[in-house]
Amino acid sequence: MLTAGRRMKTEKAKTLKIICEVCRNGCEIEAEVRDGEVLDASGNGCIKGFIYAQQKVQEMEG
Repeated sequence: MLTAGRRMKTEKAKTLKIICEVCRNGCEIEAEVRDGEVLDASGNGCIKGFIYAQQKVQEMEG
């Protein structure tokens, strides 16, 4: 991506393993994260797990 003649540095995506604590299932979520944003998540049993992963990533980045 070019911005004002400069090339913006984009962070390479990384995978984080997060254990969801929303309910007693304790889903093991693998979240693909780039630039502090969850791009994809797997292992979550419901949408609450995806939301939980987003919140944890924001806490870690903040």
